[in-house]
Amino acid sequence: MGKWKITTAAAAPVLNTAEAKAFLKVSSSSEDTLIDALVAGATEHAQNYLEQAFVTQTVTEKFDELGTVLRLSIHPVISITSVKYIDENGTEQTLAANQYNADTYAKRAVIEPAYNVSWPTVRAQRNAVTVVYQAGYGAASSVPEDIKLAIRQIVADAFDNRQDSVKQLPTSSKYLLDRVSYTFLA
Repeated sequence: MGKWKITTAAAAPVLNTAEAKAFLKVSSSSEDTLIDALVAGATEHAQNYLEQAFVTQTVTEKFDELGTVLRLSIHPVISITSVKYIDENGTEQTLAANQYNADTYAKRAVIEPAYNVSWPTVRAQRNAVTVVYQAGYGAASSVPEDIKLAIRQIVADAFDNRQDSVKQLPTSSKYLLDRVSYTFLA
């Protein structure tokens, strides 16, 4: 797996303010900013825990070489936007889509050479290969309910326990996220 960054964030949160407030049983708007921050933090924590994107986002991932396969770090992968590499002369090249196959059904999506195609020679340098792809479930409405419930529970725990303490994910949230993780077995 490579080194990755989110280069285009999700257009909308997994939970909007009203959904989070309904779960928290909060009716005033005085806590909206805090609730939105807790939702953002809980979502980021859950995405990192699962190594997933929830609402569609663009990921740029770097590799040092074109190995036998390129295993993408974030899932579920919706589509591959581009595969670029630095050739022996130091010029950036783009692999044509017919030069590779992408298995986006695997837990860790992989990109491999198409049938009867060999990878080109890549310059020996760090980050010589760049893969840009879309990852996530689509819109917030398509995110599995187990993930949404886990985020709600993380938010509720943080909302009710605002002091700094040593803790891990709430047990029920971890259970829900682990259940989602096991459904993506490769």
